[in-house]
Amino acid sequence: MKFYLSLLCAVALGSSMVSAAEERPSLPLEKAVAIAADYLKSIGKDKDHWIASISYDRQSMTNGTYHWYVKWGPSMDIGGRRELGLEIAMDGSIARAVDRKK
Repeated sequence: MKFYLSLLCAVALGSSMVSAAEERPSLPLEKAVAIAADYLKSIGKDKDHWIASISYDRQSMTNGTYHWYVKWGPSMDIGGRRELGLEIAMDGSIARAVDRKK
C-alpha cells in the first residue's frame, strides 16, 4: 500500500511540475532576446559575441519560478573567469551567469 501511495504522490508531483512549465512565460521570448541584445550592446560586446541559444528553465528544483537563460557565443573572458550568458527573470531583471572560480 505504501508503494502505491508513494507512486501516486510522485505522479501528482510530476504532473504539477509539467503543468507549470506549460504556462506561458510572463516575460515574452522577444522581450528576453531584446534585453540580452541590449546588454551586449551596452557593454560593447555586440560585435564579437552573440546569442547562441536561449531556453526557459526552472530556477531550481525547490523553487517553482522560471527564468530565461541566454547563452553567449563565444563566452566572454572577465578577468580569469568566463561569462557564459545571462539569466533573465520574468520581471526583466538580469544576472550574469559565470563559470565557477577554480
